[in-house]
Order: sequence, then structure tokens, then C-alpha cells
Amino acid sequence: MSELFSRFLACDGECGTKIELTSRDKKDVVDGMLDSCAEVLGWTTRDYGKQTEVYCPFCQKRARRIVDGR
Repeated sequence: MSELFSRFLACDGECGTKIELTSRDKKDVVDGMLDSCAEVLGWTTRDYGKQTEVYCPFCQKRARRIVDGR
């Protein structure tokens, strides 16, 4: 049986959601592909110098409700 390679991107909000890509070929599982999947699914990123935070659509909506007072 061949080895599987996985990479994941976890939401920095409180929900604990993550996107995980798994492939038998290591070159298929790269950060660029993971970022593209996150973008298609509606995730957003915030860059703070060397650190990047990512948020799923649920946490984005929750943050808007908190800020808007709804």
C-alpha cells in the first residue's frame, strides 16, 4: 500500500473547521492548491506581517454579527 500525504488549513476562529487535502503523490498536495480550495469555499485570509490568519464563512458571518450588533 502506498503512502498518503496530507496537508490541512484550520480556521483561526472558534469553530475548529479545517480543510484537508490528501493525495498519494506528494507534489499534488502543495500550499497553493490548499489556498485555492479555501478561496473557492469562501474562506478569507488576513495577513499580519509573517503570520496569516484564515477564517471560514461561518466565523466571518459571526464576526460581522458581533461587530454590527445583530
